Amino acid sequence: MGLGNTDLERRIKAVETLTREEVLGVWNDVRTGVRKQFPHDARRKTGFLKNSEHRKILGQEFVSQYLQEHGKYPEGYDYRDARLGGLLNWYYDSSPYQLLRSVGFTDPENVIYYDVVLDKMPWLTIRLPQNFWQSKEGRVKATRWAVRLLKRFGKEVEDIGWKDITALVGPIRSAQKEHTILPDLLEEAGYLLSINDLRKVPDGTWQDRETRVAYVQRKATELGRLPSSSEVSSAVLRQAGSYKKLLEEANLLTLK
Repeated sequence: MGLGNTDLERRIKAVETLTREEVLGVWNDVRTGVRKQFPHDARRKTGFLKNSEHRKILGQEFVSQYLQEHGKYPEGYDYRDARLGGLLNWYYDSSPYQLLRSVGFTDPENVIYYDVVLDKMPWLTIRLPQNFWQSKEGRVKATRWAVRLLKRFGKEVEDIGWKDITALVGPIRSAQKEHTILPDLLEEAGYLLSINDLRKVPDGTWQDRETRVAYVQRKATELGRLPSSSEVSSAVLRQAGSYKKLLEEANLLTLK
C-alpha cells in the first residue's frame, strides 16, 4: 500500500478505524519493510494497534493463515516472525491464548473463527499461560475433563493419582502458587474425596502434619480404637518419625 496515500496517512494519524483491506495493507507494508513499524506516537499512547478493531483484524487474519498452512495455532515466536510481536506483547501479555480469546476464536457466536476445542479444552491445542491454571475456572474445567477421560478408560476416581492427572493436563500442578494436594483439586471440581479415600496417595502427601493428623484420627474413628502401628501406612510413620510421635501430634496418646 505504501506511504504515498496521503488520505490514508491522515486517517491513521487521526486514529480513525480503517477498513479490513487497509489494515492488512499496513501490515503488509510492515512485513515487506515499506514501513519500519506500525504507526504510533512516541509514547504509544495513540496509534494503529491501539484500535481494538485493527488488532482483531490482524489477529484473525494471521491465525487463520497460519492454521491453513501449518494445521496448528501459532506460538509466540511465530508472531514475531510475522512482525506481530509487539501486538502480542503489548496488548495480550505475550499470550497467544489470550489473543485468540480476544479476537473471537472462543466465541460461539463468531461462526467463522469459533473453535469448540480451543474453547472447551484449550490444553489440547495450545500452550496455556500460568494464570489459566491458577484460575479456579481453568483448573475445574481441566480436572473434570481429565477425570471423565480416565473413568472412560476404567479408572475409578479413588484410583486416580497425580501422575494420571498431570499426564493429561501437566501444568495444573506445577503452575499453582501454593502447595496443592490432589483431594483438594478433585473436591474443587466436584469430586468429594478425602486423602484417605485415595488408593494411590500422591508423593509428598504425608509431609504435611495436618494431613497426617487427619489420616490417623479418621483411622481411629473407623476402628473405634487406636490403630496399631501395623495398621498405619509406613509412609505416614516415616514422615511422623515414629508411631508414638504420630499419636502425639494427633493428640491421641491419652486414648491408649
